[in-house]
Amino acid sequence: VGDLKGFRPGNVPLAMVVQRGGGQDNFKGAVLEEVLHSALPAVMAAHARDAVPQSERIATDARELRAAFDPAKPLEFCVEYVPLPPVRWLKPYKDIEVTVRETGSLETDAEAAEALIRQYRKDKGRQRVAAGRGLQAGDVAIVSMRVDPADGMGPPFPGLTREKFAFDTDEDPLSMVPHMLGAAAGEERVWEFGFPPDWHVELWRGQRAKATVKVLELFEWDLPAFDDDFVRAHFGPGAPSAANGVSFESADDMRKSLVAATTLERMKAATQACQDAIVEALAACVELDVPEEMVRLAGEKEYERRLMAMLQERRPELVEEIRFNAGASAIFEEEKLSIPEDVVEQEAASAAQQFEADGMEYDEAVLRADILARMEVMCVMDRLQQTVKVHTVPFEGDWKAAAKETAGAA
Repeated sequence: VGDLKGFRPGNVPLAMVVQRGGGQDNFKGAVLEEVLHSALPAVMAAHARDAVPQSERIATDARELRAAFDPAKPLEFCVEYVPLPPVRWLKPYKDIEVTVRETGSLETDAEAAEALIRQYRKDKGRQRVAAGRGLQAGDVAIVSMRVDPADGMGPPFPGLTREKFAFDTDEDPLSMVPHMLGAAAGEERVWEFGFPPDWHVELWRGQRAKATVKVLELFEWDLPAFDDDFVRAHFGPGAPSAANGVSFESADDMRKSLVAATTLERMKAATQACQDAIVEALAACVELDVPEEMVRLAGEKEYERRLMAMLQERRPELVEEIRFNAGASAIFEEEKLSIPEDVVEQEAASAAQQFEADGMEYDEAVLRADILARMEVMCVMDRLQQTVKVHTVPFEGDWKAAAKETAGAA
């Protein structure tokens, strides 16, 4: 209730406290809530190993508790919790064995480091027409490609039929290079292959396909040497890359560092693969009647973990978005912009209808506020596109970038 005039701190009469607390009933309810809140952890301490965390609840009816509550007498109440289900072993855990496939070796680590070095050299190099010869490993070819089911049944695989796109033979997830070696400009090659077992489209994994690829143009790289001068110029203490706290004095130091970093990542991945295999094997040994409270708790922990990881990873983008939204809100007020009320109502009704169709609960006021904020940002963006001075940088004829952009759009 705070300090009251005419009373020393700690000496306010109880009747005055009760009055300031909203009367006898409200005061009694507040005291009862505080007593239960402080007593519940002590009650559950004796059952911590037997109960599903956060599953406890006070089972005694609130009205009965309030009626029976007397500060001068002991208070009795009943607490219910979900007991942890007993573990039934389908197989002795001491018999668990797992198999983990290695994903590389010191040799492949060195190869991966060399691939990174080659990419660094390509960033500083240039391309020239490869005249008088066919395609070689390391080239960049402008090709047209079509990938169909091997049996001829069905349409081409979406996203893999492209016209005039830049194919870098150093990046070859479908192992096309062995089938294209020696192909000259204007030559077409046809072959069958199987999608790899780790292909990003799960449905296509292992499927047989027919590739039809025509080489239109052929380019080779003119790359700078990877030596001490190159490293000091681009990765030395004074180079822009040193801003990340990493710099090198020689090519040998940088090569060793790249190999070591690749090896460390491979070992981390191997450790994680081993742990994942153990989790799967141990879970297969256990029979458990899993209560819904345990599933919910595990889901909440996983969601929190992913949320924190996402916040850490995307913090700069989120801060930028917050700043933009704050600026847009200020502009909306300063420019005295407005959005017709009927447009807002129409959008809110449409969103509410979608929530109801999906069987999802929503707060009408929160939904409307979100829609209004989004529409205000769109309104400000429209205004800025009309008023901001835009400087356009002319295209400088980088055919590779243009080809990649066209392929990405396709």
